[in-house]
Amino acid sequence: MESAGQTAVVFGATGLVGYELVKTLLDSHRYTTVVAVTRQLLPLTNPALEQLVLADYGQLMTYKDSLNASVYFCCIGTTLRKAGSRLAFRKVDYDIPCHIAELAEALAIPTMIVISSLGASIRTTNFYLRTKGEMELAVRERYTGRLVFVRPSLLIGFRQEVRIGESLGVVFMRLFGWLLTGRLARFKGIGASQVAAAMMTLAGMANPDRLYETDELFYLAKGIEVLPSKKALAKHRKINLRLILIFACLVVLAAYLGHQESIRHRQFFGDLPDIQARGELRALTLYSSTSYFLFKDKEMGYEYELCEQLATSLGLKLRMIAVPNILALMDSLEAGAGDIIAYNVPLSQSIKSDFLPCGREFLTHQVLVQRRDNPDLVTDVTELPGKEVVVQRGTRYHTRLTHLNEELGGGLLIKVLDEDSITAEDLIGQVAAARINFTVADNVQAQFNKTYFKNLHISTRLSFPQHSFWLVRKESPLLAAAVNAWFVANVSSSDYKAINKRYFERSKGPSPFLTTGRFIAPDGSLSPYDALFKRLGGEHGLDWRLLASIAYQESKFDAQVVSWAGAVGLMQLMPRTAESYGVDADSLTYPEHNVLAAVRLLNSLERPFRKVATPEDRHKLALA
Repeated sequence: MESAGQTAVVFGATGLVGYELVKTLLDSHRYTTVVAVTRQLLPLTNPALEQLVLADYGQLMTYKDSLNASVYFCCIGTTLRKAGSRLAFRKVDYDIPCHIAELAEALAIPTMIVISSLGASIRTTNFYLRTKGEMELAVRERYTGRLVFVRPSLLIGFRQEVRIGESLGVVFMRLFGWLLTGRLARFKGIGASQVAAAMMTLAGMANPDRLYETDELFYLAKGIEVLPSKKALAKHRKINLRLILIFACLVVLAAYLGHQESIRHRQFFGDLPDIQARGELRALTLYSSTSYFLFKDKEMGYEYELCEQLATSLGLKLRMIAVPNILALMDSLEAGAGDIIAYNVPLSQSIKSDFLPCGREFLTHQVLVQRRDNPDLVTDVTELPGKEVVVQRGTRYHTRLTHLNEELGGGLLIKVLDEDSITAEDLIGQVAAARINFTVADNVQAQFNKTYFKNLHISTRLSFPQHSFWLVRKESPLLAAAVNAWFVANVSSSDYKAINKRYFERSKGPSPFLTTGRFIAPDGSLSPYDALFKRLGGEHGLDWRLLASIAYQESKFDAQVVSWAGAVGLMQLMPRTAESYGVDADSLTYPEHNVLAAVRLLNSLERPFRKVATPEDRHKLALA
């Protein structure tokens, strides 16, 4: 059995099973350290959790000093639809597990457990299952340790993206899954949390088999290591009778989906009374610095704060659901994955015919984002020919530039990047850093980013004003009316004005008191708190000068300061973060408590790099 004090690494921790597995491992206390390798930070805080954000798995080997462990869990997987092409799908579901296997072999990781799929085979004509089969073969060739493949069937659990086929399958399994027994039990749907529990059980087994399918995973999820024999699992009623029953159930399901529309709408597409009965408002939005984001483990964003106040006024809990783009917003709303789109969607005739606009009307327009000190500063669109403007492929900015180029008679250099590889805000940041000269954004997003980057020029308009609104489904007029009423009642309130000021007016860049002599340090000291930094730094193995430099950068040694986002005190810690490291949020304005939470946080951030030779390099990697 695995013993306490060991390390587990979960690859693909933002996925359905990967996220459940991280939570399961943390709750079990079996491992001293759980490393989550992800493309974006998880909304989890735990002293045992370390997160490594990795954009390119092709560079995985460069992180090998931070990824030594007793067990690797590979939960990597996507869909053809989400990947966009067979080549892109294969890069995820085949290439990444191969990179992980090569790293596991290089580090002599004792155990590697990989999620595949029921039906995986190199002989099938189904591209998805053939890729999974080829992946299994390639991983076996690259890794010689204790290797286990887990082959679940339909996974049941909440996904932010909508998968229609899976949704129908889940409905079927909930109604008729009990009929799948005997040799058909491996086709039964299984919860993502059950797969996660089964994988943890497998990691603790001395001699697991090489392959486990759904019917066996149900036993493993309960911690049962000695499974019934294959013959016992298959010994049930005749399969022909079972197939007849399944066919009959499919007929019933078709009738259910085709003729019980009103029931489905009450369950998934209800108006305000149904939402209030459920007790939760599901708001769809985009993950961005204006709408919704996590800052030091705290949910924030302009749309988030408005939704929070709206939900509170309606007596509801709030659940924010972030999706990749505007098209996904509308697809998710139509599919019943949310109740409202909390994002300013530009209105068109097709959108007006499909949805109900609601909330405050915004007039938005597209602007050219450039630097104020750019010698080629563009103040009129007629000056654009010959200039290179960088935008994302397939966005409305790309479309507008294409039309504008035609209007100008050509000459505009449009550099197009894939939307999945970079965001509009990334491009704005690149303009501010002088890596590129021009990009396009809507004026709201540009204005927000200017509160971070004071060197931006965002006054050159590229389009006429567009009317933008939040959206609900046509079948939710009561919800639309409630949203409209709330905006009318609150748009002039002090709270509403404070939210606008916080996101679109208040500077978030370097503090203006950087050179004003805000603090007074004793002669020969770096700060008024040198003694505190030296004592706590020495107790926790940290250079006190590092602590002093962080405090200066974060607060200019102001122990009482609270940032626009709610970070408090010398080291600018969020209350939730401080509490996760044993410090009461109410005491963060006390320098000793604030610095104590900070050194504990820094030590946890350095833990993945403990094998890096020099303390200076460890500090740099932790703070990166």
